[in-house]
Amino acid sequence: MQDRKVNTSWKPVLLFGKVTSDWIGDVVKSAVNDNGKDWHKWGQSTTGPVDLFKRIIGDADPGKLLVCDPFLGGGTTAAACMELGLKFVGCDIEQKNVENTRLRLENL
Repeated sequence: MQDRKVNTSWKPVLLFGKVTSDWIGDVVKSAVNDNGKDWHKWGQSTTGPVDLFKRIIGDADPGKLLVCDPFLGGGTTAAACMELGLKFVGCDIEQKNVENTRLRLENL
């Protein structure tokens, strides 16, 4: 939200299943201006989403954890889930974002 000088650095993600870490954080933030605009104008960090998810899920069994991204955007969360072998479901109000994410995932 540059016109209002707000730098958004978080996003909602839902986890369904058992996470085996003793404690997990409920917010994982990317660094200021660490974002990627290749797939979406609101793109989040592309330098560390897999590492961020590793911090959240700990030693969870990938086959027993489902990640839900209700604001799919460019599919960075989906790409990280694919790399980690996590089940993923996402949605977006804009069909173009869903189509772009499918294209992105096909190219991994």
